[in-house]
Amino acid sequence: MPITAHHVNQNGELIYTISTPELNVVEQQTWKDIKNEPEHIELYQYFYHDDPRLTIERKSINKKFIQNKIQSMVLDNITQGNYDAALDLLDNMVASERKPTALMVLHLFDIILRPQQDYGTVKQLMNMCEKAQRILLYILEVFGAGVFDCVWNMFRMHGVTRLGKRRHVQMLAEFEDEDEEPYECSLTEFDDLWDLTARAIEYVEPRFRSGADRKEPSMDAPGGKLRRQQALDVIISVLEADIRSRKESASAITQCMFMNMLRPDSTGRRTQFDRYLDIIFSAFGLHDAKDEDDTSQTKDASSVGFAGRLLDMMAILSCCQNAVAAKPLAQQTFRRFTKLDIDGCATLMQVIQCTTFLATLCDMHLSDSDCSKVPEKCKVLRKASIYNLDKLFRFNLWTRPLYLDELSDVYRHVLIIYWRFTTFIHERFMRFEVRSSTDNVVHNKVLTALTDEQRERIIVSTADASEKWHQHVESMIEDALSMDPDQEDAEMLTQQIRQTAKLLVMEWEV
Repeated sequence: MPITAHHVNQNGELIYTISTPELNVVEQQTWKDIKNEPEHIELYQYFYHDDPRLTIERKSINKKFIQNKIQSMVLDNITQGNYDAALDLLDNMVASERKPTALMVLHLFDIILRPQQDYGTVKQLMNMCEKAQRILLYILEVFGAGVFDCVWNMFRMHGVTRLGKRRHVQMLAEFEDEDEEPYECSLTEFDDLWDLTARAIEYVEPRFRSGADRKEPSMDAPGGKLRRQQALDVIISVLEADIRSRKESASAITQCMFMNMLRPDSTGRRTQFDRYLDIIFSAFGLHDAKDEDDTSQTKDASSVGFAGRLLDMMAILSCCQNAVAAKPLAQQTFRRFTKLDIDGCATLMQVIQCTTFLATLCDMHLSDSDCSKVPEKCKVLRKASIYNLDKLFRFNLWTRPLYLDELSDVYRHVLIIYWRFTTFIHERFMRFEVRSSTDNVVHNKVLTALTDEQRERIIVSTADASEKWHQHVESMIEDALSMDPDQEDAEMLTQQIRQTAKLLVMEWEV
C-alpha cells in the first residue's frame, strides 16, 4: 500500500493518502499512524521527492511516431556517418513530440558505443556521443520508459538467440531493403546490464579472468570507457524512471523492468546477489586478493554514482512487498561492507540514498562490534530493533572495533556510529511542503516521530553523554597508538576521528 499524497487538515495534522489500486481502496492515515513505519516514508520520499523531472505528471502528448520519410533521412545520415545532421533532425522531431521508433533508439546507442564517423579530435568525438546521450535522456523525459522496451532484448543473455534478435530488430524497421545486411545493435556486445556495468567501471568478472581477451568493438574508437558510461547512464535512468512510473501500485512496482535484471532462485525469489554486489562494490575499492594493488582504490565519481544508483534500486525494491528479499540483500551487502577501507566505507555511506537500508548496514556493524565497554545491563540491546532509542545511546555509543589494530579501525568505527545517528534522525523526522491558502506561498514543515517521552530521554541521555563519548573515543585512539606509535598519517587520522566525534555531539544536541 504505497503512500501517494499528503495534505494538512484544518487541525494542522499531516494526513497521508494510501492507495491500493488492486483492491480499489484509498485510505487516509495521520502522521501518528504511519510515523513508526519508516520504510513507507522512505518509499514516499523516493518516489515523490527525489527527482522532480521524473516525477512530474506528463501532459497528454501526441504519440505519433516520426514519419517514415524523416526516419529514412535520419538512418541515411547515420549510415553515411553524418551523425551531426542525424542528431539535429532527431532532436527537432522529439521537441515536436514525435515519438522515435525502436530502431532509432537503438541507433542512438550505436552512435555512443560504436561511432563510425572520423573526428579530428577526441573532444569532438565525445561531444557527439554526449549529444546522442542527451537526446536519449530527452526521449525518456518526454515519452517515458516504455520507448526503451526494445533495449532489453538486445543483451546476449536475455534468452533470445542472436539470430532471433536480428530478425526482431529487422521487423522493427518501417521500411525494408532485402539487399541490406541484418541490423545488429551495439548492445549485443554485452551479456546483460551487469556485464555493461562491469565494463563501464573497469571491473573484470571472475569468469573472464582466464583465457583470451574478449573482442570489444565499443573500445575500437577513443574514449571507450566514457562512452560505455554514457550508455550505462541512460539505461540506469530508464530503469529508475520505470520504477517511479509504477509508484501508485505496490504490485506494479514488483513487476518493474529492473526485476528482470536480477536472476530468480529456484523458488522464483530474488535472493542471490553475489555477482551484482561484487560489481557494485568494486567501485568502492573492494577486489579479490588476486587483483593488482592499484585496483584496490575507490573508482572515479561516475563509477561510484552508477554503483550507488544500482544498489539504491535494489534496496528500494526490498521495501516493496519484499520484491527483492530484504534480509539476504542486507546480509550479502554487509559481508562486503565490512571489507571496505575508510575511503570506500565513507563513500558508500554518502552515495546510498535509501536511509533505512544504510541504517540496517550500520546497525549490523555495531551489533557485531566489541561490546566490552558497554554496560552489562545494556548488552541485551545488541539484538534490539534498529529503531530502539535506548540501543542508540546505551549500546551503539560504547562499542569498539572488533579488531582494533590501528587508527584507521577507530576512524571507520566512529564514522559508522556517526552515520547511524544521522540515519536515525532522518528516519524520525518528516519534512514536507504545504501551500498556504491565503498567500499561495509554499511553506516547509517538519514533523518528528519522537514522542515527548523519547525527547525527554534524549535530553537526559545526552546531558552527560558528551564528555563520556569523547573519553571513549580518546581511549580507542590511545589503544590504537599503543599498538604502533609510528603509524602512517597518525596525526591526520587522529584529527579526523575527533572531528567526527564532535559532529556526532552536534547532531544529538540539535
